Amino acid sequence: MPVGDQRNPGLFVASDGDRELLEYGLGLCKVGAVTLILGMSKPEGIYVSVDYRVSNSQTGEKLDEASVKFLTIHYPPEKEGVKALFAYTGLAQLPDGTPVGVWLRQTLRGQTEVPDVSMHHLHQRLNRDLARYRVALIVNVLAVQGDQRFAGGFTNVKSDGSIAPRFEYVMQEPTEPSVFVNGSGTARVVADGHLWRQ
Repeated sequence: MPVGDQRNPGLFVASDGDRELLEYGLGLCKVGAVTLILGMSKPEGIYVSVDYRVSNSQTGEKLDEASVKFLTIHYPPEKEGVKALFAYTGLAQLPDGTPVGVWLRQTLRGQTEVPDVSMHHLHQRLNRDLARYRVALIVNVLAVQGDQRFAGGFTNVKSDGSIAPRFEYVMQEPTEPSVFVNGSGTARVVADGHLWRQ
């Protein structure tokens, strides 16, 4: 697989939501708008909403209007096992043309017997296969098992917006109903007060 130009992550395709520009990573390359992810965890269930558009990160040209950026996994046993929703924002396509959603599905295929094992496997593969590109990628995960809810994910984006050389992973059990937003539209959603109860 070609490595591509690691000094210019803007050559890679970024997921597209709204038209806000983000600056990140290696030389603060400007990357076109990325996906907006909305997620919710509450007693009745877990929910994720994510768009399907992929655009060229440099030109803004729409490349795909039907790219799947989420994945649902049902861990065994069938009725009592953990149900997990994955959604990603940032890098949408690998240099060889493989959509990140396809890579995610292939990476987790056969690794879904135990949730902790599949999360560990995904963390290793993100660091082995994708960290070298130094392009922003955030994979959100919501999971449910019976009355328990879990929220977390993987990211190589630091709090200052720069790109870390490795992915971090965190998973927590929320103590009350919660929502999250991720991606380029986050600032707008928060500024407009859409996350707060009236």
